Amino acid sequence: MEKIIILHARTYNFEDKQSKQLISGLKIAYILNDDLEPLKIDDKERGYSIVESSMPLELAGKISSVPGVYDAKFVSTTNAKKQIVQKPVDLTYICSIPELFVIPSTSSK
Repeated sequence: MEKIIILHARTYNFEDKQSKQLISGLKIAYILNDDLEPLKIDDKERGYSIVESSMPLELAGKISSVPGVYDAKFVSTTNAKKQIVQKPVDLTYICSIPELFVIPSTSSK
């Protein structure tokens, strides 16, 4: 499992006009990171690239909070160009983004 931050999630459900086949799923946009630390790749590139992926509609119920941190299980597969890609196939909710920035209080009342 790898930690990711899901930035956007959307379900879809439509009928393909040519095949009349029902198409449904969950589309997520995420970054491959869980702490939002500043990232400098080189002098030309900074920050995180956003990745988009589609998943089975049944996984939509696992999306608890967006944006949020999730453990994601990935599998290797090939895309239409026959390139190997990592695709998320399962998600486990960890916490919301605001929870990352809560500083525990050290004072007692």
